[in-house]
Formats: sequence, C-alpha cells, structure tokens
Amino acid sequence: PLVIDSVVYFPGRDSTVYALRTKDGSELWKCRLGADPLLRLAQVGENLITGAIDSVITLISRKDGRAIATKKLNMRPVKLPLVTDSMIYIYLGNKNNEPLAIAAFTRDLKTERWRASTTDLANSPYFCSNRLTRANGAILAGTYDGKILAFDELDGEYVWELKLSGPITLVQAVDSMVLGGNLSGLVTLQSPKQGIKRH
Repeated sequence: PLVIDSVVYFPGRDSTVYALRTKDGSELWKCRLGADPLLRLAQVGENLITGAIDSVITLISRKDGRAIATKKLNMRPVKLPLVTDSMIYIYLGNKNNEPLAIAAFTRDLKTERWRASTTDLANSPYFCSNRLTRANGAILAGTYDGKILAFDELDGEYVWELKLSGPITLVQAVDSMVLGGNLSGLVTLQSPKQGIKRH
C-alpha cells in the first residue's frame, strides 16, 4: 500500500486499485485495470502509476481514480518504479516476472525514451535488486551474477559496472559512494570510480 495525504492506495487481487480514507476506511474511488497488478504503486505528482500482468502500465489520477494514460508493453512491468522530476524508470520482466530490462518513460507515459537489457549489455541472467536507484546522472541496478550496473539516465547508455559477490538485491547511493548488498547479507560500499568504464 501507498499512503499519501490521509489516503491509502492499494492494488486488490481483483484487478482493481482502491483509494480508502485512512480516517474511517471508506472508499474514495476505485480504478479497474485489465489484469492483476504486478508493478507496485508509486506517486507521480498528482497521479499514481501501476502496471499489470497483461503488460499494460497505467497512470491514475489520485483525485478521482480516472485512468489518465495507458501504455501496452511487450514485457511485464515488475517491482517498484523509480520516479524522478522528468522520468519514470521501470523494470520489465519475462513471463516468470524476472526483470530482464529497464525502460525509461516520460512522466505522461507518451514516450519510451530508452530501454536497456541485462542480456544485451551485461551478459547477466536478470536484474535482482529490489528497486532502481538514481545517482550522479545514472540509474543503478543489481544483477543476479553480482554486478551493479550504471546506465545514463538520459539515454540508457551502459556507463560502468562494479563486480561484487552473489546476487545483488540492494543498491543504494550514499553521498558519492554506492552501497550494494547481496542475499547473504554482505554489504559493500564502493566508489563508482572503482567500476569498469564502458565506451
């Protein structure tokens, strides 16, 4: 669930997103999707974004629950989207919901600016960090084979990588450092300058 201004927003198992008042649990609105949600809800200004198992992402008005925009994709939107002042970055998964790509969209969903794939660029099986992170003009993601990959936030160019150990489930930027954590609980703090540059 997502709580904003005394309203809780959550996707139901009935292919519907609900908005309830936290004060008394009364329904403010509901928005019917074409299928069950996969992408966790995130705030995009006065709107929300979600995505469903039918590979459609939807921008929903927080005010009245109206679907403002939809976009059909060729992969499933999964995990938690990263929303910035100008863009929305989303993991895209296969039919098993394994994230194989990152896509960047304008906040109105009209344009897909770029898409980067682990298989094309990094030869990794899939992304496994729980969420995308933005730092110093790059979008960071962890992979199953122990890498943190950096993509230019404007054009998706593969900029650098850090090789750690084990599947990287946590990627976080701390000042000018990158924090990476794996399934074993190992946390590593490194400078992106130690990464391998890509040209």
